[in-house]
Amino acid sequence: MKRLTLTLAILVAAAITIAQKATFYRTATNFEKFKWDKVPFCMATIELEVVSPDTIKAGGYYFGKAGDEIYSSTKGNGYIVLVEQDAFIVKAPDGNNWTCYYANKERIREITASPDYVGLDEFDKLKTAIKSLQKPDPRTEKYYLTYSGYKSSANSYFAEETLSFINVSTDTILVNGYYFRRWVDKLYKAGNGDILYKKDDQTIMVRDKDLSDWATYYIKDQAKANQLIGENFNPQKELADFNKLIDDSRNSRNRSILNTYISSIRAGKKDPALEAGITKYWAANNPSAAVFKVVLVDADLIVVKNELGITLRKNLAAWVLYKQNGKCFMQWHNYGYEALGGGVFGKELNQWQMSSLTYYLTANTSKGSLNLFSGEIYEIDCPNH
Repeated sequence: MKRLTLTLAILVAAAITIAQKATFYRTATNFEKFKWDKVPFCMATIELEVVSPDTIKAGGYYFGKAGDEIYSSTKGNGYIVLVEQDAFIVKAPDGNNWTCYYANKERIREITASPDYVGLDEFDKLKTAIKSLQKPDPRTEKYYLTYSGYKSSANSYFAEETLSFINVSTDTILVNGYYFRRWVDKLYKAGNGDILYKKDDQTIMVRDKDLSDWATYYIKDQAKANQLIGENFNPQKELADFNKLIDDSRNSRNRSILNTYISSIRAGKKDPALEAGITKYWAANNPSAAVFKVVLVDADLIVVKNELGITLRKNLAAWVLYKQNGKCFMQWHNYGYEALGGGVFGKELNQWQMSSLTYYLTANTSKGSLNLFSGEIYEIDCPNH
């Protein structure tokens, strides 16, 4: 067997350039054959994309730079090593299985020409690279716990006595094996949704994505951290500022999505009489909220039946945009007419709120996506006119 001389190189120095994609082909794997088409990193072909200088995407998974020659899954469950300019090896989450891919078909034919080729040379390179991760990264900084809102460290990866903190780039921070990407200003988000606040060069806070009181507070000065712990430090003001920053950032993002969505939304149908009816209904039930626009979402009134097949009503979804106390808002409900029986419907317009959390409208915009629920009040920018 011809022994390969492999040189590890980061992908940005390879034939693939930033923001480009390339297809790679499996040359060797130690997975059992029957699993090949069931495991993401065993497929016969796989697409690899360079997302940024520090991030690549393969098989639907994101990998962040973990060392000079190795990238790790942002979920902390696997590794990817780049070999020469057009090849890479993936170690599976179980820690044992692996697969080797090459992009150049001519090279694949040359490499696999030997009947005893099984990719062991490549795997040796993988093991060597993984061992290098055990060496302390010179960029690592240690932060020390001063406060935890978690009941125990078992509730989180970010409630331990010390955190390993690495500034991977201006927009990426690696903490305890998790990559936090810059969200806005001093806020960073991990793949699991947890949020990190880099308050300054001496202080970081980490919070659960949903639970505002599940948070931790760390500082770089170990002696000061020990002192604060002895004083039962409880940073309520700092955490309140952290939560407000998260809420303000979410509201700003959501508002940007909503403004983009409503400015470009196309009505399912135009029916001036129905729009006027909805405006009149709204005014009678919400006298302090002045309607300035109605958008009919559905193309027509939809007949609604119960589980026994009995017709209940016919309705359609519609947005109501209104101004109240100098601010502008939007809500959607279903509007239509009650069934009277025998295929006859009433003439009085009614409103229904869809309460199911699985029933919502989705705003897909260039600014992001939001699921919008019936009856929820969403603030938007007021029109200039």
